[in-house]
Amino acid sequence: MSDSHSSHTRVPVIATSTRIAIHPAKAKPALAMALFAVFGAALLVAAAVADGTYFRIALAFVALIAIVTVFLVRSFAEAVRPGVIRVAADGPLRCVPPRSVFVWPMVLALVGTVPGIMFVLARLAGEEFGTGRRRSIALVVIAVVALGWLGMQVWALRQPAGLTISPRGLRGVRGAKSFDVEWEHVASAAAVEHRGRAQLELRFANSGPVSVPSPLLGSDPNVVAAIIEYFRMHAEQREALASSRTAILAVEAAVT
Repeated sequence: MSDSHSSHTRVPVIATSTRIAIHPAKAKPALAMALFAVFGAALLVAAAVADGTYFRIALAFVALIAIVTVFLVRSFAEAVRPGVIRVAADGPLRCVPPRSVFVWPMVLALVGTVPGIMFVLARLAGEEFGTGRRRSIALVVIAVVALGWLGMQVWALRQPAGLTISPRGLRGVRGAKSFDVEWEHVASAAAVEHRGRAQLELRFANSGPVSVPSPLLGSDPNVVAAIIEYFRMHAEQREALASSRTAILAVEAAVT
């Protein structure tokens, strides 16, 4: 299922019971991006002098994998800001991530399949594929993993992006465990720390807990948890969830 919604960000004035860091204190996405960029550039140089047309193309696409990873790391690092929620402009309250959170993984998977395609074409053409058996196997393994990952992402498209908080209950989340739960079965919502960063943890009466990484929400889990807890405790206010703006204003008025 594709998303054609527009979205906007809000900085709601909502008191939260927790304040867990969005990004680990030791996180250095800029360093990671720089390393991937250098690695990609080195592979491009290697591809330029490699033997065999198909192997040269395959190696160039491995370099492209490293370069695309730079944009992937950046998209996840910039997907969430402290105290900010990103919501769909229309319909019920829905926390949505930037499209880049799903676009770059898809691009990475597509690019990753090319080395395997080049291996097959080289075999059909009777051309040697690289100078080492292990190197050839590694490129094929990359392609097989990428193809499997691509299939998983295509399958995930049946689920709308983000977390929908509606008068009926909670529904989501593409990229995490799927759920569609009515309010009477929502036991709690909280921001918890996982590997030094905040993520949303939902507990349901009829199933186990569900953890949602913050990039898949596009929103600060501390704020999202506070909003869910408010409407969980105040059933009489849930009709406000039919509009994201009305819902946020209702929580701001009640808990600030």
